[in-house]
Amino acid sequence: MGNRIWNFAEFEFRETSLELRRDGVSIQAETKAREVLRCLLHNAERPVVNPADIKKAVWGDIHVSDSSVNVAVNKIRDAFNDENRERIIRTQRGSGYAWAVEVTETSRPPAPVELSVGEPVPGRPGWLLTQRLYTDEHRAVWLTRETAGEGRHVVQLARTETGLALMRAEAETHAALHALPRAADFFSSVLRTSFDAASPMLETEYLGPSLPLWVAQQGGLSAVSESLRVAIVAATATAVDLLHRAGHLHGSLSADCIHLLRHDDDWLIRIDGFGHYHADRGSHLVCPLPGTPRPQPGIFRAPELREQEFATTEGDLYALGVLLYQCIACNLAEPPVLGWEQRVLDPVLRTDITETAHIDPALRTRKPAELAKDLSALSTRRLHEEQLAQSREAQILAEQRLALELAKRPLRVALIAAMVLVSLALGTAGAIQIHALRQERGRARAEKTEQQALQTFLERLFFDGDATLQGPITPDTLTERGLQMSRTLQSSPGIHSAVLNTLGGGFTVLGRFDKAQQVLDAALAERRRTKGASSPEFAETLLQMAALKDSEGDAGAALQLAHQALAIETKTLPPDDISLARTQTQVAEDLTDLGNYKDAASLLQASVAREQGHPELLADLSTALNDLGIVENYRENLQTSLGYQEQSLDIDKVMFGARHPDIAEHLLSMSNGHMLLGQPLEAAAEAQQALSILREALPAGHHEIAAAQVILGQALIHVPERGAEAETQLQSALDVLRRESVPSRAKANALLGMASIERAQRRYPLAIASDREALALYEALYPKGNSVLTVPLCALSELYIETGAWKLARPFTQQALNLARATLKPGDQRMLEVEVLLAKMRLHDSDATQARSLVEGVLNGAPEGELRTREVRQSALRVLRSLPPEASHPPESETQGSGQN
Repeated sequence: MGNRIWNFAEFEFRETSLELRRDGVSIQAETKAREVLRCLLHNAERPVVNPADIKKAVWGDIHVSDSSVNVAVNKIRDAFNDENRERIIRTQRGSGYAWAVEVTETSRPPAPVELSVGEPVPGRPGWLLTQRLYTDEHRAVWLTRETAGEGRHVVQLARTETGLALMRAEAETHAALHALPRAADFFSSVLRTSFDAASPMLETEYLGPSLPLWVAQQGGLSAVSESLRVAIVAATATAVDLLHRAGHLHGSLSADCIHLLRHDDDWLIRIDGFGHYHADRGSHLVCPLPGTPRPQPGIFRAPELREQEFATTEGDLYALGVLLYQCIACNLAEPPVLGWEQRVLDPVLRTDITETAHIDPALRTRKPAELAKDLSALSTRRLHEEQLAQSREAQILAEQRLALELAKRPLRVALIAAMVLVSLALGTAGAIQIHALRQERGRARAEKTEQQALQTFLERLFFDGDATLQGPITPDTLTERGLQMSRTLQSSPGIHSAVLNTLGGGFTVLGRFDKAQQVLDAALAERRRTKGASSPEFAETLLQMAALKDSEGDAGAALQLAHQALAIETKTLPPDDISLARTQTQVAEDLTDLGNYKDAASLLQASVAREQGHPELLADLSTALNDLGIVENYRENLQTSLGYQEQSLDIDKVMFGARHPDIAEHLLSMSNGHMLLGQPLEAAAEAQQALSILREALPAGHHEIAAAQVILGQALIHVPERGAEAETQLQSALDVLRRESVPSRAKANALLGMASIERAQRRYPLAIASDREALALYEALYPKGNSVLTVPLCALSELYIETGAWKLARPFTQQALNLARATLKPGDQRMLEVEVLLAKMRLHDSDATQARSLVEGVLNGAPEGELRTREVRQSALRVLRSLPPEASHPPESETQGSGQN
């Protein structure tokens, strides 16, 4: 591409740098707009340039509409800043765009500057060239020093228009970077530019020797402490993250781009060599500026980019992974080739390298900011890994003891014992407990724990001591062996059907629903044939099938099967039989899922009555009490709900200890209850205790820790003088939750909490953005018409009202009102909140009569003694006091207490 320069009207445009000037002064314009202008100039001799040609030249194979071209042309006109927008580029309706002024083309021939060590720096009196750092056909880069002092700077001198374009791009990148916090810690500052001089120049700080030179000065990487080597990579990762946040990529990161300079008793670690790539916002694939030298293949270049001219975020990440490997292996010339894992003994660092320098870009899952954070916490992560290793060793020993115990018994005895054990773990009570864990006590951890336990147990049962087994044991091989064993027992129908029933429950937990259905259908048929359709054994298989349907998300089918099983057990079992209580609990959970809270509460109360007084049934009693607390919460019997949950908590403390993760989940549930009761201090204390327990049990960055931080942050918002702590907790949680690809209630609530804090601090644009994102998450999580959607709708409407954006608030208020009227009962707290918002809208519309009617209805409908309605009443009172005197008649009890509100 040549050094083409176009002139039109009072403007000049340079192709290599995409620079637009008016009377010699550079004009800012978006990159895409400047690329469209370049396309129009390339075709200036044509009468009309149609949008299709522009899209092909600028966007390539990416599909965009003609309106995108029109937007870019209008941004060019904005840059021209001309009242007559068609004076220079005219729109031909239905055809395209045409030049309305004369366009001429010139070019500037390259003017390389040949300099030598010891010569003065061109245009910089008092400075001398001391060392040539880099030279190519486009630029010369020199280390300079002050003749009358100790100062050292780096100077770039342009040799061609392309070199000048690259220098301008680097200066623009520096400007974008230094608008971010902490950028000065990782990048040099631009000290002086003279792009219009005879010898165009860019002058920056001296960063110190490059990493390879610095390593040589230290006597090799092995002479450098591991902590400093890791700190070098962490600092580089932070710098790359800042580049990405500023809308740029590095594209050619290597050890030569990293510099170290002694500062007091520490080392400053900074990078250079960037600024040659520009990116559209949101894009991960970035093309070089025109004239950028093609990157040479090297060990830092990602495999998928070796023959390409562009850069990607994954490519920058790969270079970080290579750098980390080299710093750990103490060899800056060695790439992580096949078998590199043998050089890195630390499993934590092996994981870091794998997730950054993987040969497959899709498997480079670690972001630069995450890598920097993880490397900074390396010692903590190592300690946690050691604890996990000890836990795994203890589990393996326990499994070995179980295997040896089974091996000592004859096969038939072992099989019957195994069926008893599996039935206890995965029969009716086990399925109920698993369901409860998944529903209310940490779905992800419960599934993982139960699946691992079941997989290990079935492996011991079906494959222990089998020398013919080849390859890993998979759910398919487990299925085949289990069915094979069941076929060998067909002569004993009772044992055969029990094995099938156990296998069906096992495959449900493993997520193999097709196999579970197949096995349970066979078990049901055999038990119907051998025991009858009114037997307890038949009911047992029905309950396993109900658990399967529940896992598949078909709550209606699950309830029907569980009801059928309960009817059989009610007729065939004694009234005090514990199986009956367990089945009632399972039916109650299905009723809860379907919103039938009244019948669910009745069944759970009956289960609790049967299970109380039986020490061997503590786990069942805890599950029933916890479920009952959840149901009463749904029925808005908050004090009753907390009472049941406290009883369940006390039982779990006896069974598991006070620091078990299940205790944390109880505490978080109770924290939510206290928040609904308007007791934030109690809620914050419970959430803080739960967070402490989860941090002991789970690795940093775990979803459940973040979810607990959200609950704690929401409670602290309402505690005086603890707003800063609330913001810290919510922001920390969001840092984790934003990395998750699926929407979650925790992420939505964290955003609502942040919006509340931002609103209190009058950071309204941020608050609106947070509330809008929360609304989008709620809409993704809940079906249209769910009453819970009133929460983000009200928050966003309230925010717009506070900022005076009444037109924007009105549709959200109307949506919340329609939803509340369709789904909520009169007097429900959320209904009252919506009516207060509607009253504010009516007051704004000068309908004081309607506004007064609404707020007085709220004050009469919100129970005066309940803490959870306090904020609603206070908001209603504020509206009432804003009414004209003739329309404002607050109740006497409210006016007497208004001083305290």
